Amino acid sequence: MGRNLCSKKKGGAINRLILGTANFGQDYGATNQRGEVSCDEIRAILEQCLEEGITHLDTAQAYGQAEEKLGRIGLRGFLITTKISLQPGENPALVQEKVRLSMDRLQVNRIENLLLHNEEGITASADAGAVASALLEIRSRGLAKRVGLSSYDPSSAMELCVKYGFNVVQLPVNLLDRRLFEGNLLQRFLAAGVEVQARSVFLQGILLGTPRCGLSVPKRVIDESCLFRSQCQAQGIDPLGAALSHLLAAPSALKIVIGVTGCDELKEIIQALLDAHFPKKYAPPAWRQEFDPRTWLK
Repeated sequence: MGRNLCSKKKGGAINRLILGTANFGQDYGATNQRGEVSCDEIRAILEQCLEEGITHLDTAQAYGQAEEKLGRIGLRGFLITTKISLQPGENPALVQEKVRLSMDRLQVNRIENLLLHNEEGITASADAGAVASALLEIRSRGLAKRVGLSSYDPSSAMELCVKYGFNVVQLPVNLLDRRLFEGNLLQRFLAAGVEVQARSVFLQGILLGTPRCGLSVPKRVIDESCLFRSQCQAQGIDPLGAALSHLLAAPSALKIVIGVTGCDELKEIIQALLDAHFPKKYAPPAWRQEFDPRTWLK
């Protein structure tokens, strides 16, 4: 592939990347051996992102001190997605208070996307309509370009977006969870004007390596991940690129959230964009409940 074609391919893929920041404020990730990322390393990662053309960050109030760290370092040049949690029974009026808290921490006057972090904040609420209205009010006031939710169930998320007029959603999408691609669901989201962000694309790193000791990860998850990597090795394919390839093959409107613990990992992901091939002999399994990290990452 010629240099210009390589640059075009990398550039187009980079435009789809969103830097996840869960491990900027906590020890996050099933294979994370480095722990919480320091402020100095965060600053270096953000500088590298801007140099490479990654200008979108994903964070949340639930990510420890991530919002505060990002705000202190400075976010000029970045678009921000952040997430707030509203527990069932909490007053929907708290939505605006929580959003203002995030914006103060981030030291920004406007965010790109506001997501309800816990879907049950609306599905289990006795006043779901008021919760939705509070989110939509944030959008109408111009404080966020889009509002929506983070969900573990693509079909349920589709119903909620249509019902309440949400226009952004974040969903788990990886080799063990391809529900977004079933029944033209992704196309339905996009046709409805909903931005879709794929998260957990490496299944917290388990698709690429061995989980840390002490985690009760189901044997089926471990076995499938090992099978995937062995198929990649047999065909001379980088598992990192392979794990990205099925997402890159989807419509370019699909955004991809990636998390890193250092500049070296970010560099590896960017390089993998140029050589993202899927192993021909590997067939992803049908989704099972045990593939949901909430059931085993404790």
